[in-house]
Amino acid sequence: MKPLEVFVTERAAGEIRAALRWWRANRPAAADLLAQEVRSMLELLRAAPALGVRARDARIQGVRRALLPRTRYHVYYRVEASSGRLDTLAFWHTSRTGPSL
Repeated sequence: MKPLEVFVTERAAGEIRAALRWWRANRPAAADLLAQEVRSMLELLRAAPALGVRARDARIQGVRRALLPRTRYHVYYRVEASSGRLDTLAFWHTSRTGPSL
């Protein structure tokens, strides 16, 4: 299978930016860890989109989530097979109730 093109929605991009700002301000000893985990996970999902599990309570069909294990964030996404695209829909910390999708 050819790697998918990764598209990050405005919503997910805003959530990632906010999380990165918080992380850098509050985790100075590992300031780049979250950014590294996001990049690594999106690259992994590009090649292996079935890696994540089906998201519970999602109203949008086919939504999956993948855990960033060291930072405890979830990437919510879905695959648009017809266009060869992985849409990143939301970025949410595990301590919070999942996003409304």
